[in-house]
Amino acid sequence: MIHFHANIENEPVGNHWKTIGLPLYRDDGTPYWIEHPRLGSKADIVALNLTWGDDIHKYTYYLETELDSVNMVLSPAETVSVIGFPFGLSSYGKLPIWATGFLAQELNLIDESHPVFLIDCRSRQGQSGSPVIAYKHRHIEP
Repeated sequence: MIHFHANIENEPVGNHWKTIGLPLYRDDGTPYWIEHPRLGSKADIVALNLTWGDDIHKYTYYLETELDSVNMVLSPAETVSVIGFPFGLSSYGKLPIWATGFLAQELNLIDESHPVFLIDCRSRQGQSGSPVIAYKHRHIEP
């Protein structure tokens, strides 16, 4: 089940939710999810095609703006966020809970033979496979 923000005119986002059941497998037994093209099931990431109608309010995770952090450098011990639903809990409505952790290795150690990175974070059941996000707020001078 996936919970979307319902797109209802003159209603604030987060007050109404639309729940859609998405099967994991097609009738022929193939999965609906898309695995990493090279690492397959060895990578703990997947993608789902979530194209829906106008009754769903869509938020993209990444927007290219003047605040873009393409050149952001991360070092060990810098904070990262793990976003998920520990023990099935949510923060408001169906919104996830953000847990803070720390990068636990040098990112330049990632290569094709070892395509993972380590974090140190208090996580619970329900956060497995959750996105890990590094964010640094940058002030723009007027």
